[in-house]
Amino acid sequence: MKTKIFLTILLSITSLALYSERCQPGNLNYEVNDEDGTASVSSSCEYVKTDSLVIPSEIYSYGKAYSVVEISSDAFTECDKLRCVIVPPSVKKLDGFGMCSNLEHISLSDNIEEIGAGVFAACVNLKEIVLPHNLKEINEATFACCVNLKEIVLPHNLKVISKATFFACFSLTEIEIPNNVTYISRYAFQKCINLKSITIGKSVKYIDMEAFAGCSNITDITCFAPEPPQCKDDSVFYKVNKSASIHVLPQSVDLYKQAYVWKDFNIVGDADRTYNNCVRELKQTENEKFELELSKRQDANIKLLYFMDSISKHSTIDLQGMTAAKEGFQLSTMNYLNEFERTFYYEEAVQSIFDYNEPIIAEYNKNGHCFSTKDEFFNAYISSDYKAILEIIKQH
Repeated sequence: MKTKIFLTILLSITSLALYSERCQPGNLNYEVNDEDGTASVSSSCEYVKTDSLVIPSEIYSYGKAYSVVEISSDAFTECDKLRCVIVPPSVKKLDGFGMCSNLEHISLSDNIEEIGAGVFAACVNLKEIVLPHNLKEINEATFACCVNLKEIVLPHNLKVISKATFFACFSLTEIEIPNNVTYISRYAFQKCINLKSITIGKSVKYIDMEAFAGCSNITDITCFAPEPPQCKDDSVFYKVNKSASIHVLPQSVDLYKQAYVWKDFNIVGDADRTYNNCVRELKQTENEKFELELSKRQDANIKLLYFMDSISKHSTIDLQGMTAAKEGFQLSTMNYLNEFERTFYYEEAVQSIFDYNEPIIAEYNKNGHCFSTKDEFFNAYISSDYKAILEIIKQH
């Protein structure tokens, strides 16, 4: 049985809660399912009080834990306050961020299996995003009218690019369509007016009408498909300059020169060079991986030393008081931890704060036993709701 409840968020138990700058907890609306112990975030825009939001992986109601597995279609639509959002690994289905006009950053877990239609449509300040690696389909109009979206990496497991997925993404300059994609739907990249370079993977079989219509600045298309993908009609590349070069495999040149739509462009048989260059770069990356990680660790240690020095100088701050000094501590801490986003240095970063800030050590010794983990205590303590969270936990 499902019941709607209004809950005060307890900060996420996972360390993901600290991945972005100034992400604070707040109040959200949930729909919970008592049968399977899951919860979904529902219409919550009116409860968002800050520009940054951490969605917890787990919530509690009357002493029972619920895993947050979904963000529903009405969750944050047209929520102009949001600038930064962290989605926890527990979420499997994502929706509900359309027309968030100030959204700049959203961190997604690779555990997301499905994203809804128009989930980020008209998020006009979204500039870049990393999609979940296991995503197999991008739904309709997912990024439509994201006019400032400059960079996106499509997951390699992707099989279909749906209708109007990137419609009117004016700032997109290049796109690489992965090798597992077989179908590019209608209007997929229509009116991406600054798109200059397209790479089409080897498995694409069909491109629907107006998929790249209005992309008037395209100069190069590299297509690794041995046989020319079938085009719905000549509207696929409507208003694309016919002087644009189509780079294909040498053995496929004649096929493209005879194929409907493709034959109208400048066919060049040099795509194998691009492929070989990619292979060489991949091997080079593998060979240098150890050195790169060592370099990152050295850089991290330097940052740790600087921050430790800074924290020790502010060790007299009373973090239990909701003061300007605490807000400054929160900001510097989140800036610091943001440097370690999704790296193996995260635990070192958190531990350094525990080691070098006396008020935190004292508070942890006093009330740390109320929390399941040190991370859970720390996430709560640097928030503006620490006293309320502590009181709730003690009641349970």
